[in-house]
Amino acid sequence: MKSRFLLLLSACAAVGTLGASEKVRFTAPAEDSLKGWERESFPIGNGWFGVNVFGIPTNERLQVSDNAVVTSTVRDGRPNTTDAFEIRLRSAAVAANAYSRELDLGTGVVTVRYSADGVDYVRECFASYPDKVLAVRWTASKKGALAFELVGEAPFLHPFGDKGMKGPVGRTAEAGGDGATIDVLQRLERFGLLWDAQMRVLTDGRCVRTTEGTLEVSGATEATVICAFGSNYVLSPRVFAAPDAKKLDPIDPRPDVRRRLDAAIAKGFAALRRDHVKDFSGLMGRVALDIPDKGEQRFFQ
Repeated sequence: MKSRFLLLLSACAAVGTLGASEKVRFTAPAEDSLKGWERESFPIGNGWFGVNVFGIPTNERLQVSDNAVVTSTVRDGRPNTTDAFEIRLRSAAVAANAYSRELDLGTGVVTVRYSADGVDYVRECFASYPDKVLAVRWTASKKGALAFELVGEAPFLHPFGDKGMKGPVGRTAEAGGDGATIDVLQRLERFGLLWDAQMRVLTDGRCVRTTEGTLEVSGATEATVICAFGSNYVLSPRVFAAPDAKKLDPIDPRPDVRRRLDAAIAKGFAALRRDHVKDFSGLMGRVALDIPDKGEQRFFQ
């Protein structure tokens, strides 16, 4: 995360701005690619998981990373080590204008704004340490104008027992849930890891399940997506001393993930945001960074 933060500051000096308001701003979304993830997406995190926010108006990508998810799978010529989960917010293709996205370094909140067909849309996103959840709030300026699909995707799926790969790279996923909740449980061949993601939608519109891993929202003016993650990895001496087959506890992470999700839903978005900002700004407010404005600078070719 430290290297990603330094990279973000470099990118900011290249094509964005960082001023007294402590906000990194861009006028275009990150490219939906490895290059976009590495150079353009906004990284947020809470010590439990990290999220890269791409800011794409009609196909938002929230790439979740977790240090517990370690594989040897190679994609695009690079090893995948911590890519745990992909969240998509998909809506109908429109010509978005007046676009902007920003990361507030003082609050840890990412905000995406754009207009389409006479409607102004705003998305806020943050990773809360106090409540250990990812929260996304999406609003429209016109009543009933918001419609999208929430999709949870497990990346790098691969069958167990593939002897042609270097190391155990098996990875499977099963999607389920109930009501307005998606539950995706992944099983990793390496160490016997179980990793769970649960997502729930709160909206003034209509929310229906179209597949096991997809929820469809329509006729909404606002919608809040709360996500919680967890695994059977517990930091203890056995993680370092036990044989690989016995490093992790044989527990089902889903009940604990569900408890945190339920607690966050009961608390509500406004209180989640308030407590997150208080916690985050209390740390970030200890140091001030001034980057003099010397005109446009290019760090990447």
